[in-house]
Amino acid sequence: MTSESVLVICTGNICRSPVAEALLSDGLESNGLMIRSAGTHAMLGHPPAPEAIAYVRGTIGDFPHRLGQQLDRSVAQQATLLLTMTEQQRSWVLRTAPRAIRRTFTLLEFARIAQSLPQNATFSSLQDLVQACTPLRRKCLRPGARNSIPDPYGLSPEAYAESFAQVHRACGEIIPALRHRLPTSSR
Repeated sequence: MTSESVLVICTGNICRSPVAEALLSDGLESNGLMIRSAGTHAMLGHPPAPEAIAYVRGTIGDFPHRLGQQLDRSVAQQATLLLTMTEQQRSWVLRTAPRAIRRTFTLLEFARIAQSLPQNATFSSLQDLVQACTPLRRKCLRPGARNSIPDPYGLSPEAYAESFAQVHRACGEIIPALRHRLPTSSR
């Protein structure tokens, strides 16, 4: 990951993180950010779950071919922003790549923080935006706020629908916050 990148992380890298990767890629394409995903315990080489593929195709119409990838220290250290689905995954990332502490958030946490950035603030890079978000972490803490999106893998269709809806809502808050505060790509 040589350009600025967002790394979305879940457990198996076949449900939640591929959905978030696809939604963020679609919404932030004009900003030239590289969006990738990985798993803390990835199902290496496996395609996304059929439910994830169906959700993304029903939402944005396309699901780029991708296979499950394992998160490791190198991948984590290269990402500009790391977004996990759960607090436990955030802890796992920080044990694996301690230097990523100021760049690692849960998806729900970052959605709240991104919304609290000053209305007209713009940033020359994703790195600058992430640095501005880090001190807002405490300000955006809400007692009892959920920071984790449950893993639907192997559960009911309703569990998939609820999990993917939470991912979609969070991405729907993150995309405009980043799109309008970062320069567009000349690529």
